[in-house]
Amino acid sequence: MKPANPFADLVTTAERLTEVLSHEVALLKAMKPRALAALREEKDGLINSYEAHARALNSAPDALRELDPEVRSEIRVAVDALHSISRENERALRAAKEVNERMVQTIVEAVQEQTGQAAVYDPKGRMEPNGGASSTASQGLSVNREL
Repeated sequence: MKPANPFADLVTTAERLTEVLSHEVALLKAMKPRALAALREEKDGLINSYEAHARALNSAPDALRELDPEVRSEIRVAVDALHSISRENERALRAAKEVNERMVQTIVEAVQEQTGQAAVYDPKGRMEPNGGASSTASQGLSVNREL
């Protein structure tokens, strides 16, 4: 059995993570957020693997310096591509989050406009008369903002 090559493993992991993040960006741009769930497990595993490889290699700077320039270049290309798509992915996630927040706010405002008050439900899921309070009372809304 051939021993693991941490440099090759880092490159392979970075390249696959780049592919997954690129796919995620495409799904976000196509406004298909539900399809993102299928990528989550692989993405999380790749992120953990990449971070572990990077920590291991950073703890051995001499090994990196002694690498063949061609291998070092291959690592640089893979890591640079990953960093680039990571920035694009972050922008796409932030944009999708902002769109969702605006949509929720628009829905809340439309409901309030139609009912003249915020909808309030009792513990059994029934709508309380008069919003459960006077029509001038402030009502809250909770939104899960996790990406």
